[in-house]
Amino acid sequence: MAELFKKILPEERELLLQKALKEKAFFVFKGTQKAIKSKINDLKRPNYITCVCPAELMSLRTRQDVIVVMVLGEERYFFKSFVFADDGFLLFKRKVDFYHLVRRKDKRQRLPNSFPASLMIKRLNGNLSFLKGIVLDFSDKGCRLGLNTEVPKLQVGDDITGNLKMGERRAVEVTGTIKHHVKSKSGALKQTFGLNFQFPHGHASSLVKSLFLDLQRELFVEFYGKQ
Repeated sequence: MAELFKKILPEERELLLQKALKEKAFFVFKGTQKAIKSKINDLKRPNYITCVCPAELMSLRTRQDVIVVMVLGEERYFFKSFVFADDGFLLFKRKVDFYHLVRRKDKRQRLPNSFPASLMIKRLNGNLSFLKGIVLDFSDKGCRLGLNTEVPKLQVGDDITGNLKMGERRAVEVTGTIKHHVKSKSGALKQTFGLNFQFPHGHASSLVKSLFLDLQRELFVEFYGKQ
């Protein structure tokens, strides 16, 4: 798990926060019922990061422990803090350890072997299917999967519809097209293939993005608990 997160030095953290303020980065953290998104407002307080406060959190006076994801362009940074509302703003602890999520150049997240993630394939080129693909890496744009069977032999261009399941979360239906395929000569997986998601109606796109962010947060929680 350690190879997924790189600790940021304190001096790098401050430069990173200045960049985040300039580029209007935002924080995402779990509220009591939903994910909360808040843009960085200023860094004038030496011990706190000041963010815009959503209306529903204006009365948050008790400090609440949270795992925070800082979204800066295509990069993701994680830290553990407390949050509370003060004078119309959200305040996060500033002098904490920040961790950079290390991802592949295509931004897909490699999953640990022990993490339960699968795609139950319901339709293959419009025909009924009962295949189970093991998710090897994942992003909000697509995933790489493995099958432990040689039949049916998948091909580039095949269309797939299935239920994407990550851990204990509710499955999300996705559709996609196979962009690359490799037949394995050894090992438990007989075929591996890359699937590019298609979102004709847009709704599934937001669900998959939320699932991806939840996955990253869960990996960080597991990593942080081992420190």
